[in-house]
Amino acid sequence: MTNADFYLEDLRSKFLKIDPSKYYLAYSGGKDSGMLFWFLRTWLKDHYHEMYEQYKQIPAVAVNTYMEFPEISRRMLDNADVILTPKLKPHEVIAKVGTPCFSKVKDNFIQRWQNGDRSEKLLTMLDGEKHRELNGVAIKSRFSLRNDAVDLLKADLLPRISSKCCEYLKKRPIAEYAKSVNRIGIIGITKDEGISRSSVYTSCFTKNKTFVPLWDCSEATMNEIYAQYSIPLPSIYKYVNQTGCAGCPYGIGLGHTQIELQLMTRKKRAYVERLFGPAYTVRGLNYKQTDIFQDFDKMNESVSP
Repeated sequence: MTNADFYLEDLRSKFLKIDPSKYYLAYSGGKDSGMLFWFLRTWLKDHYHEMYEQYKQIPAVAVNTYMEFPEISRRMLDNADVILTPKLKPHEVIAKVGTPCFSKVKDNFIQRWQNGDRSEKLLTMLDGEKHRELNGVAIKSRFSLRNDAVDLLKADLLPRISSKCCEYLKKRPIAEYAKSVNRIGIIGITKDEGISRSSVYTSCFTKNKTFVPLWDCSEATMNEIYAQYSIPLPSIYKYVNQTGCAGCPYGIGLGHTQIELQLMTRKKRAYVERLFGPAYTVRGLNYKQTDIFQDFDKMNESVSP
């Protein structure tokens, strides 16, 4: 038995812990949720047909945020049983609450400051004045802002910043759906997806019973499964290892945003630059670069927001 087969058998044992009539699959069209979709609709059918007949009732639910790459949007259209749309378009969300910029945690601190919070606790978090020590060397909290950003914030020179873009575009539509059908989410979160997520997901179930069966799956194991079973993978994964809202500033530190801008059609890119340009400038990203991957420029038609 290969490592991929071993993991899939273990994944099956995890799914036996849930009642399929009470869950839905949060399907983004990306790599992780795509593997779960394949597992439920193909692997179970080929290996455990009786279980497949029971678990195929789990609906695949997607949220079209208007910010996906067209290839991802097409996968949603082809595979999802339900496609939700947010009440506000991306530009309406940015106008309402502000732009994402540094990270969700940091942006939450900034938003509180811009809304008038001047508490000592908040100032400490922004400045990172309270350090931890490693081998006698003071290290700022990973949640503190860099010094020039703090100066811009205090001088009221930052654009309006918010961490709530995802909430309006993704979380609210899926939460409303879940409540309306009385189902709980199955989410494709893996162990390699960042410090904050790895500290939250430490078992198959969260406190609210959300099912995260891939919480212990490494990227290497995921790649082995895709390779062994020749699972179709969006071609954008040739360039980035995660997908989400195209051009989101949160991907700048990983180098994803820079690549995603190059992969967009010119129309899509112009819209994204209008959305996030102020955040790009603060982060020091030269987003006016003009080189674009021609294969994507022709292959992907823009999804008009």
